[in-house]
Amino acid sequence: MQRSGWLNRCLLTVALSAVGVTGHADAGQRLDLTFRVYEAIRTAKAGPGEAAVPVSLRPAFSARLATAGDLDAEKACLLRTFNLREASLVSETALVIGEGGQAPDRVRQPFSLGNRPFQIVLLMTEFIQPVRLFAVVLEKTGDRFETLLRETVELEGGRSTVLGLEDGAGKTFFLTLRITGPEEMMPHPTPPPPPPPRRAADEEAKIREFERGAVVIDLDLPPPQLIRIVDPVLPPGAPAPVPGDHASLSIRIDETGRVIGVRTVFSSNPAFEAAAKDAVRHWRYQPYFVDGKARQAVIPVTVRSVAR
Repeated sequence: MQRSGWLNRCLLTVALSAVGVTGHADAGQRLDLTFRVYEAIRTAKAGPGEAAVPVSLRPAFSARLATAGDLDAEKACLLRTFNLREASLVSETALVIGEGGQAPDRVRQPFSLGNRPFQIVLLMTEFIQPVRLFAVVLEKTGDRFETLLRETVELEGGRSTVLGLEDGAGKTFFLTLRITGPEEMMPHPTPPPPPPPRRAADEEAKIREFERGAVVIDLDLPPPQLIRIVDPVLPPGAPAPVPGDHASLSIRIDETGRVIGVRTVFSSNPAFEAAAKDAVRHWRYQPYFVDGKARQAVIPVTVRSVAR
């Protein structure tokens, strides 16, 4: 039997009023969103005959990721950030809250995981950036929907907000929300940086040799987590660094996160540069994984003097 419009509105009201959350929207406001559902595998694939969705799911995490809005870029960011073996799109839906949508301050969207029905209810509580929504994920159990997840999420133009559900058997489901309008909430493209100065052929060869066989971390790749940091210490008798002294370095870590190489990119003070290079040799990172395998990585860092 098809659920009536009246009963759908009741479902929205019960899911949100149960936690004392009220919506906020002004006349004429409109928020456009893209809602995507992914199925992903962190470890081994499900065996033959296993159900796509087991008996129960549990909320696992939420995050905001800086990524382009197209499907391939978002999927690549999920694979890289959460160290996934694979991820496949289950569904993609355009949602509207406000003018032209289901209601001035909320929207409800059904979706499926493994042929089981779910619903997400989004209530807008703050329209300025970052936009705040109260999200409720409902799972159908028998002939009724029960609350699986309730969380306040923030949305910002140029970032995907991710909600994660796990089943405890290596399978993860990602729900992503991304602002697609209005125009004033979209990030303005930044002008491209000026081209780098030409470097001598021998310098280019040294850089290639330093980076050979390692993953080079840039703006598109999140660096591994720094877990130990050592401050620069100038040798006795050396002049004290002046405010603004800094050294831009390129460091190489091995598969365990230990620093095994340091190269200077730029330095404002030779004495401070030497102290900075000696300090970063004692830094320690979490291992950097690609497709589940620890890799050596080259990471750009800037060490600055601290006024004392």
